[in-house]
Amino acid sequence: MNYFYQLISSVGVGAISFALSLFIARQVGASNFGQYSTALAIGSILAIALDGGLRNFLTRERTKPSGHLSNLYGLLPHVAMGHCLMAAVLASLICLLAFPGQIYLGLGIIWCFWGAVITQYASAMLRGDGNLKADSLWQLKQRILTATLIAITVFLGYFEAWQLLLTWAAGALCANLFFKEGFRFKPLLKPLLSSEHKLYRTLLPLLWIDLATIIYFRSDLIMLRGFKISDSNIGQYAAAYRLIEAAILVASPISIIIFRKVRLLHEEQLLQTKYIIKSLLVSAIFGLAGFALLNWIAYPLVQITYGVQYDQAAGFLPILGWMIVLLIPNTVLTQTALALNLEKSYAATATLAAICNISLNYLFIPEHGTVAAAYSSIATEFILMIGLSIAVFRRKKH
Repeated sequence: MNYFYQLISSVGVGAISFALSLFIARQVGASNFGQYSTALAIGSILAIALDGGLRNFLTRERTKPSGHLSNLYGLLPHVAMGHCLMAAVLASLICLLAFPGQIYLGLGIIWCFWGAVITQYASAMLRGDGNLKADSLWQLKQRILTATLIAITVFLGYFEAWQLLLTWAAGALCANLFFKEGFRFKPLLKPLLSSEHKLYRTLLPLLWIDLATIIYFRSDLIMLRGFKISDSNIGQYAAAYRLIEAAILVASPISIIIFRKVRLLHEEQLLQTKYIIKSLLVSAIFGLAGFALLNWIAYPLVQITYGVQYDQAAGFLPILGWMIVLLIPNTVLTQTALALNLEKSYAATATLAAICNISLNYLFIPEHGTVAAAYSSIATEFILMIGLSIAVFRRKKH
């Protein structure tokens, strides 16, 4: 039943986000859509600092508290709010001083992703407590609100990225203020700064994992712009990538269930190992099936969703489709690593993957453009799979 609730919310949120993406892409054109996608990529990296690793930490500790941190259990939501708010204010000051000419865009990115992070904090707590039905409802409600406001903004003729991002920020703030599941905790900074708790030392591997992961997921769009690839070509690539992300959403509820199951089977090592292997086999089958389906419907899918102006995006799908084969099993491996407290091994593997992604993009984007970015993403996922597999099964062997 929990899987059903999470599946409904993941598919619902994914459908809403995808429909909104299509609406924006069709209304503003490939060039503006490329600019908007680049802003989201930059914001995704900034969100790592805003989150501070606390989202995964909240889920883990509320699922099964770590003994050495039990005294912080009740304070963690307040600590999370304190960190996120402090990081957003500091980022706003830096933006004001360093990029005065882009202040609207900068503030739009910062506060849009501040709203997204505290929304994820609320979801993390509900998942950690096992209240997956409430989490599903929360995800749907807040996404419907933010998507509706953004669609109205576009409909009224406001196409610039900063306008859409500030609308998103306002929607996220309203959702957290007025919905009962919202994250409305009084900010607390003392445990973050206290040498007694040394909380940031615990959070650092989780923070680094998020940073490395988002770098190899989003650096391609930033580097494409850095190498002067046209906004139109970036928009075509971004459109194809969004279709891959939509397909991966189906695996999201599975990952939540896997995390809780693996962590709660801590005392049953044999059952835990069998469950991990079974999950990997099933995920591999789903990945291959998704790849085959995507290759079959690539061109009609793009024409139906984005329209004929995005025909180039269809050419990327057979390449990016290999990411589905790797991403779904990697979802199982990442959640297993987090559940087994393998943050350091995961961080090392994610760092290697990020370095690989940036290096390949740097070497091949100047000559091959967006096609190089697609192949670099596949290579990155393969490296992540190898590294996580070694870490997880080495732990199980011991």
